[in-house]
Amino acid sequence: MELDTIEEFRRNGKSVIDFIADYFTTLHMDEVPPLSEVPPGYLRSYIPHEPPEESEDWQTIMEDVEDAILPGVTHWNSRHFHAYFPHGISYQAMLAELLGTAFGMVGFTWKAGPVSTELETIVTNWLGQLLNLPDEYLTFSSTNCKGGGVILNSASDCLMSALIAARYKRIETMRAKHYRGFDSSKLLGKFIVYTSEQINVSVEKVCMAMKLKVKKLETDDSFSVRGEVLDKAIEEDKEDGLIPLAVCATMGTTDCCAIDNLAELGPICQREHVWLHVDAAYAGGALVCPEYHHWLDGIEYTDSFCVSPQKLMLNTYGSALWVKNRLILNHAVNQFEEPMYLHGRRGSSISGEWHLRACSFSAKYRQNIEQCECRITNYKDWQVPLSRRFTSLNLWIVLRSYGRNGLQEHVRKHVRLAGIFAEFVRMDSRFELASKPVLGLVCFRIKGASSLNEAFLDSVNNTGKIHLTPTTLRGKSAIRFCICSNITNEADVRFAWQVIEEVAEEYADDIM
Repeated sequence: MELDTIEEFRRNGKSVIDFIADYFTTLHMDEVPPLSEVPPGYLRSYIPHEPPEESEDWQTIMEDVEDAILPGVTHWNSRHFHAYFPHGISYQAMLAELLGTAFGMVGFTWKAGPVSTELETIVTNWLGQLLNLPDEYLTFSSTNCKGGGVILNSASDCLMSALIAARYKRIETMRAKHYRGFDSSKLLGKFIVYTSEQINVSVEKVCMAMKLKVKKLETDDSFSVRGEVLDKAIEEDKEDGLIPLAVCATMGTTDCCAIDNLAELGPICQREHVWLHVDAAYAGGALVCPEYHHWLDGIEYTDSFCVSPQKLMLNTYGSALWVKNRLILNHAVNQFEEPMYLHGRRGSSISGEWHLRACSFSAKYRQNIEQCECRITNYKDWQVPLSRRFTSLNLWIVLRSYGRNGLQEHVRKHVRLAGIFAEFVRMDSRFELASKPVLGLVCFRIKGASSLNEAFLDSVNNTGKIHLTPTTLRGKSAIRFCICSNITNEADVRFAWQVIEEVAEEYADDIM
């Protein structure tokens, strides 16, 4: 930033902070509907088809933000937004985002960003401890020092890194058994990943990109994947010549927040040498509360674990991934000779160096390399992209601002408010719960055909007063009510139910 623009930045920066503060004031005052009401293509009439030739002043740009951009915003932080999943960011996270952007580091290696690298190691350890993860997932937890965490862009990125590591480990294990004439290319198309029928579509997208087969497993009455179903699927696929590679268990499915049974899945994965990954993007944040620690039964069998702090922990974008053996992930991602610009005396890529001749190194040399890896981390070796943002700063500031007690209070508020809504459903004979309420999510349905529920939901959303989303459970349409905004309160839940009751009167003749 040029010296003559610093004062301009100071002045315009204050105007942006004021704009954001006014925006949140309108959300508190309930002055905007949760869902944008603009039609598709609306922005073309506001923004020129050609890029500007000359610079424009900041005031003019901000006027266009208010006139053209703001009308197209779906207000995820509205008190009446109950769709998808929580994204209740805090002002501390927003200010941290500004700080991280100002520093402008791209910390792909330690040398490129010493503080972003080291802070990421520290805060992923903090977060792992808050969530009661085993010590094997924490960096520097023991002299072996093979576990650790990283902050990636999304849970999908976490899954991709985990599956890359799983495939690498399986191929190298098979290579060690059949060293002569081993051709890993013949394995393409044979690896299969198991997951819940309630799975997020991102699992299928990641597996498609990696050319991995996917098998969706049936769930029990609580929509949880159980061990017997997995065991049967693995045996069937082995008979068909497929290679069971990984299980993506879910702690909080998108449809109804179901929790897969790790205690039953884990021993099977261990017996079959199958990588066990846990996607706890939403529900994992609740592990900050001890009353949910029983969800971790069987965690000792897992190989990787993911949680998205922006969903229940008041952070901005980013998902944390922990692995019990980071060396496997580092080597899987770094199977090439790196260009010189990524090397440096204090920030060289140790994991890439170790991979070149991993099988031929002496035990003493491997031990030295592993010890060095614990002292120097290059987070580019934990992901497919090279570039990285200073996202650890956001998490560090949020964790310090709220502490364990503040985060527990936030989670329990979501649970309490969802419980109030669930009780409204139970007390009204026209409705029924479609699944057991979990955390801030309640799935319910109006008694009648799926087509009735779909029409009913459209009518509710068309009021413009609240916004809900649909799902399908056991082949029947259902409606998801989720506590999303951190400013939603009990009065807002009662208001939502009032809207639902009013719309239900319109369908009185159709309800069973």
